Amino acid sequence: MSENINNKNLIPAVGYCRYSSTAQREESIAAQKRAIGHYCVLGGYEIVEWYCDEAISGTTDKRPEFQRLISDIQSNKVKTLIVHKLDRFSRNKKDTFEYLDLCEDCGVKVISVTEPIGNSPADRMLLTVISGINEYYVQNLSNEVMKGLRENAYKCLWTGGPAPLGYDVVEKKLVINEKEAEAVKLIYEMYAEGYGYGKIIERLNLLGYRTKKGNKFAKNSLCDLIANERYKGVYVFNKRSSKTKRDKKRNNHKYKTDEEIIRIPGGCPAIVSEELWNKANSVRKVTGKFKSNAKRQYLLTGMLVCGECGAKMHGNLRTSTKGHKYMTYRCNNRINQHSCGKKEIRTEIVDDFVLDEVFKNFFTDKTISKLTDSINKYRNKILMSNERFKSVQAELKADLRTRDILIDALKETNSSAICERIKTIEQKIAESQSYINSYKKACDSPLSVEQIKEYLAPLKERMKSAESIEQTKLILSHLIDKIVVGDSKITLYFKFLIPQNEEETKLFIEPYEFSTSISRNAIENYKCLCQEEYLKPDMFINRLESFSLRS
Repeated sequence: MSENINNKNLIPAVGYCRYSSTAQREESIAAQKRAIGHYCVLGGYEIVEWYCDEAISGTTDKRPEFQRLISDIQSNKVKTLIVHKLDRFSRNKKDTFEYLDLCEDCGVKVISVTEPIGNSPADRMLLTVISGINEYYVQNLSNEVMKGLRENAYKCLWTGGPAPLGYDVVEKKLVINEKEAEAVKLIYEMYAEGYGYGKIIERLNLLGYRTKKGNKFAKNSLCDLIANERYKGVYVFNKRSSKTKRDKKRNNHKYKTDEEIIRIPGGCPAIVSEELWNKANSVRKVTGKFKSNAKRQYLLTGMLVCGECGAKMHGNLRTSTKGHKYMTYRCNNRINQHSCGKKEIRTEIVDDFVLDEVFKNFFTDKTISKLTDSINKYRNKILMSNERFKSVQAELKADLRTRDILIDALKETNSSAICERIKTIEQKIAESQSYINSYKKACDSPLSVEQIKEYLAPLKERMKSAESIEQTKLILSHLIDKIVVGDSKITLYFKFLIPQNEEETKLFIEPYEFSTSISRNAIENYKCLCQEEYLKPDMFINRLESFSLRS
């Protein structure tokens, strides 16, 4: 800060100016300086330092020059501060009083060229009114801007910002960019097949695809892309959460409620089919719980549960006293809270056991036949205990009784009103009988071995051709509910979503569940692979190939 003041009679002061990106232009800084300069001539002040924030809203105090000013005030480098109007200083009432109090505590005089600022009760009241008006202006302006944006959204017009990958904006409408759309399709296809971000990014960059900014793809390029509903043709607006009142920051990973979000199916051109979009997002939901920052991949993380404390178990790389490296699964509470004494277990023997049981229970002809019988028994139990089925049966019985009473009344009165009532009851009876007949037909039509094989065939083929642990985890997630590692045994809980018959309603979605167990002593006898071999990158795929041959 300059210490040279030519005229000893002038009082040194600093000036603060600001313009926002939405309300003013850069020229307003010059206008503010001119007004402050004119005040200084009349009041006997001289500006020795300017603090100017350009294109930053006054609703936040996260302004570089403003923060530099506050730092200089706290360092006693400033004695007098002049602004054109208080709304240049802040448009947030709370911040206005907080920083004015700070200036007062530091002995700094604050002057507004157009508004009186004093310490009397009347001045304080006036200051409260002025700050409230400034805050109201911003909130009202925000509401009016949002109103205009919502109107544009209902017309499916692009409301600003860069277009998503795969699209361009032409006359405020999203249109498909064919070259970028190829990359988007590839991302969805690979992700739906269980490929991880690393493999997808490697393929995209190898084929020469680039992001919207022309850069190579990185992991953060794909995080939000899979969940973007625009790619299946749904125009979406107002999905992200608003800025918080406390720190004026927006959490881009937090969404508003469905009532606040505008969704218009068919509002923009689709790049992928709804079927592919749904499949990819089903994978995203399933694999989300498997995500880890670990440098090494572990097959069963997210599925293993400690039988002692109920916490999840994670992979852990150990080194023996002889320097050999090996991997284990360890209870999270054992290391994080030191509240569990559960013994660790070698990954290769648990992995072998689980893969063995999956192939043995789902992918061999002998077990598929037994599985089909068990599923049909469970399915019939679910069908016959269905609450809606029981309710419709009760309603039908009551409607039949009501119809008989109305028919008797019609014979005596010949009323047209009773006649119309009978017609309504007859229609309801017909609908109930149709539902009950189709329901009973479903009960009398058990699932065949061929249907179960058809359901399992894609999973079996994908298991055989798995190219990564991520893909295998995805397949196992369709068949495994959890794996509980106890003191004396390990229990593997399977699940199987019952396939639908055409006659069945969507009420029958309960999974058939069963389990199998092995003692901790018995599992130790499973053939262990050499530690050094196990850590080779291709070793896991070789193990999968050996399992596929057993089926």
